[in-house]
Amino acid sequence: MSFTPISAPTLGMDGTVAELIDENQKWKESLIQQHFNFEDAELISRIQLPSSPKPDQILWHYDKKGNYSVKSGYQIAMRIKHPNRPSSSSSNLGQWNVIWSLELPEKIKIFMWKAARNFLPTVENLWRRKMVQEPICPRCKMKKEDINHAIMVCKAAKKMWKLTPFVE
Repeated sequence: MSFTPISAPTLGMDGTVAELIDENQKWKESLIQQHFNFEDAELISRIQLPSSPKPDQILWHYDKKGNYSVKSGYQIAMRIKHPNRPSSSSSNLGQWNVIWSLELPEKIKIFMWKAARNFLPTVENLWRRKMVQEPICPRCKMKKEDINHAIMVCKAAKKMWKLTPFVE
């Protein structure tokens, strides 16, 4: 839903929703039909009104609470810039449903999710947030410590894997 009229209403730019509602909390149908085209007037008339008057306010309809945030603005900008790209909440949903249904401790599932989303506090992530001076792995001191390096590639990680029954 775009929340934008199909054609520009003839109501002034300083017009408010309250002007379109009568004293009985009913839409002023004739006024709506006068200022909006047929399709828009139909959609407006179908909106249920509250039983008591409410003051007009500006709401950001991309947020459940109606509040604008930089995060929601960024998400909208990314959807406009990349309209065919799946959103992060729906991508790989089937894989995550399988993982969440596994009989593993919750903390392992959460760790896997954080690792996959790059939410772990690796030195590289801390460096991006200006919390450390350099992104170099503190154990091997050879490469950037990203998720892959910290869990699989680093000499220290490889030593740990050799101690488990998962690696031969």
